[in-house]
Amino acid sequence: MAGRGAGQAGATTVLVDVSGSARVGRTAPAYAAALETYLDQAIGREDVVSIGSFDGSASTVRWALQDHLTKADANREENREKQRANYKECLKQAAVRAVSRPAQTDKSDIGGAINAAAADGPGTVVVATDGIGNTGCLSLASPSAGKSRWIDDLVDQCPGRDGWPSALAGKNLVMLGVGQPADGVPPPTTGSVEFLQRLWQRTCLAARARSCEISTAPVARGDGAAETARTDPPVTFVADDEPPPISPGPVFNLSSEELFDLDSADLRPGAEARLRALADDLRRRDPIAIHVAGHTDSRGSAAHNLGLSQRRAAGVRAVLTAAGLPHVTSAGAGEADPLCTTATLPNGQWNEPCLQRDRRVEITMKVKDGPA
Repeated sequence: MAGRGAGQAGATTVLVDVSGSARVGRTAPAYAAALETYLDQAIGREDVVSIGSFDGSASTVRWALQDHLTKADANREENREKQRANYKECLKQAAVRAVSRPAQTDKSDIGGAINAAAADGPGTVVVATDGIGNTGCLSLASPSAGKSRWIDDLVDQCPGRDGWPSALAGKNLVMLGVGQPADGVPPPTTGSVEFLQRLWQRTCLAARARSCEISTAPVARGDGAAETARTDPPVTFVADDEPPPISPGPVFNLSSEELFDLDSADLRPGAEARLRALADDLRRRDPIAIHVAGHTDSRGSAAHNLGLSQRRAAGVRAVLTAAGLPHVTSAGAGEADPLCTTATLPNGQWNEPCLQRDRRVEITMKVKDGPA
């Protein structure tokens, strides 16, 4: 994808999972229809759009459409409306072509595909997938799949390895259909679906994406499976006795470094403008409640870190409230919810790239008709 214009902020890349678990059987998730909302949003933003499919590795990403401009530039509004209607039909047909492609392997490397799609800097990556990968560093082919502690191990060990979506840093990730395989695959239990949502949410946050929206809502059936679809090796989930809570809606992930100086809760120059821009984005989603959570790394005392995280969260809350957002609350987690579990290297030095994941402010939201 060299030379793509998607290095700009206004770009959307759409990926469709055509691996066996998502496609085998009489009916499969109707991804093309489910993607229409996100394609309409891309047109509304006048993004550059690319649409492709994937299965067993980053190298199996195949593009049905690349670098399609959706900026309506006609002189008259009625002609711009016609342009947008043409763009919508073009993107819809590209999504149908991507969905209809058969798998090339009997595996699914979701993380590797996301990394390939994000490599050229798209602003938003939308992935239609059941979330059940069986190769790459995020493979679920493990007897521990289903345990939240195993997710922590993956997030700690995967960065830098094949299949880790490091290119997500600073971008938006949307995943739809997670935990909803084709009818030829035994459906995961409720606990397993929650595990998949947590896996991809924690992966997205640890990769330092700007926002993470992992949807486990059912996707309508009806696309039909490709005739040559391959059957993936089955994935078995084990029960988790104490699954931790999951943020049901989108999570906006702000690095503390972009907001605050070291060990300070005072917003840096430019941080308020950044937060006001984020407030505009949140407002467009029609929220009815917003929560701001501050997080720190494990250096310093637990009491100091808790207080610092509380003050930072309160500072962000104040800006969002002043921007007119409703029902904004805040709290500090301190060092209690780490994305980095290996704070020091074997030589005793601090593992700085890992600790950076913990210094963050997470913003979650509840929207009308959304999860409770």
